[in-house]
Formats: sequence, C-alpha cells, structure tokens
Amino acid sequence: MADRSKRITELPILTTPQLSDVTVVVHNGVTYESSLGSLVPLFTGTTESGSSGTSGTSGTSGTSGTSGTSGTSGTSGTGGSSGTSGNVNGSLNFIIDGGGSPIPTGISMDIEWRFGANITGWSILADQSGSTIIDVWETSFGGFPPSVANSVTGSEKPTLSNALSNQNLSLTTWISSLVAGDIWRINVDSATTVTRVTVSFHYTRTS
Repeated sequence: MADRSKRITELPILTTPQLSDVTVVVHNGVTYESSLGSLVPLFTGTTESGSSGTSGTSGTSGTSGTSGTSGTSGTSGTGGSSGTSGNVNGSLNFIIDGGGSPIPTGISMDIEWRFGANITGWSILADQSGSTIIDVWETSFGGFPPSVANSVTGSEKPTLSNALSNQNLSLTTWISSLVAGDIWRINVDSATTVTRVTVSFHYTRTS
C-alpha cells in the first residue's frame, strides 16, 4: 500500500501573492499590475462606445375599422312659384278679294279663335280709294252659326269712306272679350269701288 503522506508532501505548494508582491506601474499612459514578476495591463486609453446598431423595421399597421353608416338626407326645400306669363300682342288678318270687281256684300268667312283674347283695335286697307263697312258676328262653338243679332262691333265697325285706309286703336263700344273656341263671322255690309280689302284685328292674348 502506498505511503499517502509521501504523496502529499510531494505536491507543489501554491502560494498567494502577498500585497508586497503586487506592484502597479504606469508606462506610456498604460497602467500595469506587476505580480510575481510579470506585468498585466489593467486598462489602456480612454473608453469609447461603439456606434448603435440600425433600428429594426417597423411592424405592419393593423387593419382599419369599418366605417359607420351614413346619416339620412334632409328633405328638399319647396320650389318657388312660377312667374306670371307675359301678355302676347298680335293681329288676326284676313283678305276679302272681289277678283277685279267691287267686293261682294254678305257673309265673307268664318273664323275660330283657338285662344282667349281681348280685341284692342282694327285697321283696314284697300287696293284703291273707295268705301266699305265690315261687321263681325260672334258666338260660341256650340252656338254656331252666329247672326247679325250677335254683332260685337257696336258703333265702331271697320269702315272706309272714300279712302285707302282707316283704323281705330281705342275701342269703346265693342264686346271685345273672347274665349278659346269662339266663332267669328265676317260680313260685308256695303262696298263701293274697292275690289280688294285687308282687315286686321289687333288683340292681346289672355290664355
């Protein structure tokens, strides 16, 4: 059996350096620690921090929430009223032609009015100086035909007296109001010399 005490005595004995065995040396700005005959640097130079690493990419944004429902529309405002229609002035013209002879007396023609109107005057023209008197008879469409009893001219019949032209633009004795559908009958009461006559009735529309 081996001698254990001998083996122990043969082991190298490690010694801890004593305080007197440690020396601090500064050389060329570097601090060293001397222990057991060797120099170990404690720190060198100034400490510099390294540059920061690049930031990581941002994460993807979350999905947007659903939109709320739209509110109901307000009611529309009321429309403005229509403006009044302007009056329309015009003339109803007709020709009585005797074909080279004095125009014949009696009924000449019938005319239907397709709108309401007020008669405001008349004008008469002839192909040559002469005389004639024109009368106007009026009735409703259902009352056709009119007669002399339905005359609307009062004391102001379209008249020529040895003249080429005449007019009356300010009627006072006429029944001047007409409604749509009224019928006029033109009657020649008398005629001398004139072989062609143009008569114009001036009006203002009411419908």
